[in-house]
Amino acid sequence: MQLSIFSENNWDDYKIWYNKKSLCLDIYYDPFYLELEECVIEGKRKVIVVEDGEDFLLYPFLEQFIPVPSFESYSDAISPYGYSGPYWSCTNNEFKLKSEQMVCDYQKEHKIVNELIRYHFYYNQHATFELGIQNIYNRQLVIINLQDTWDNLWANHFSATNRNLIRKLEKEGYECFETSDLNFYTSFIELYYQTMDNARAVEYYYFSKKYFEKLKIELGRKVKLFVVVKEGVLYNAALFFITNNIITYHLSARNLFHPKVSGGNYLLGAVIKLFIGESWKYLNLGGGTNSDDNNHLLKFKQNFSKQTMNFFIGKRIFSPELYQQLKEAYKTFHGADSLDLKRNIVQFYR
Repeated sequence: MQLSIFSENNWDDYKIWYNKKSLCLDIYYDPFYLELEECVIEGKRKVIVVEDGEDFLLYPFLEQFIPVPSFESYSDAISPYGYSGPYWSCTNNEFKLKSEQMVCDYQKEHKIVNELIRYHFYYNQHATFELGIQNIYNRQLVIINLQDTWDNLWANHFSATNRNLIRKLEKEGYECFETSDLNFYTSFIELYYQTMDNARAVEYYYFSKKYFEKLKIELGRKVKLFVVVKEGVLYNAALFFITNNIITYHLSARNLFHPKVSGGNYLLGAVIKLFIGESWKYLNLGGGTNSDDNNHLLKFKQNFSKQTMNFFIGKRIFSPELYQQLKEAYKTFHGADSLDLKRNIVQFYR
């Protein structure tokens, strides 16, 4: 079995390996997407690949230095934003366990204290890390089966309220279409920031303008912008990842000056209708803003589908003694109360 590490110094080698494998994977394993993540998280992109003949494990993550005095020489690992857990292509469970052990050995040897894994909702349904890890249910994701028929989705999955809102905007002359117009893209970014302000979103979701620029340039046709417009006014806009057989609802924005226009309903309905029945398998709408099954955003998304999948995260500590010392050091600088508030967060110091 061979372990390979791809990082900034040999990133072109990962692109060659990835393309050579002709992997039909979700966007979160794409070399260009992983580069983008460095705009979001101040960390170093890395990919571990373990191979044995035709069997392989692909595991992307971001390595970050720990921002606690006396621990700066140590790091942690976190999955890129989204759903990018380990991906196995193998025919036996023995390879799965051995390859995971090699990942653990590498992390320990390179002074990585802990890791947080965001499992893929589809690839990791029955294949997660198992060694010394705590795998935890996080929330529901709303999934559209694009192999279904439009008539069935419309009649049996869309809520009655949702159907009425969509019909209303259709009758009133609103339009939804894909666009590559730079003016629309710039307007989307402005609306996105306003939407985040209105939602009082945490800093993490305020993606930089550099991120949006690189997103459009680096991922090209793998990202599509859809807008809802009437008489020159932009009401709603959303970015979707379009990769292989999975479409992902990535970021959305609405015009706060027109709160009574249900443009978000109209936009998602139009996108579903456009992609259904082709080669696509799923449209992942994502979940709510937390694990509450009554979360407002989750309820909105459930207006489009009764199908959900569970999203899990994994928490693993490689060096328990060192991790305890890290807690004590954090407590010295920030207090016991601060540590207690973050007791369920593996990377509590961030």
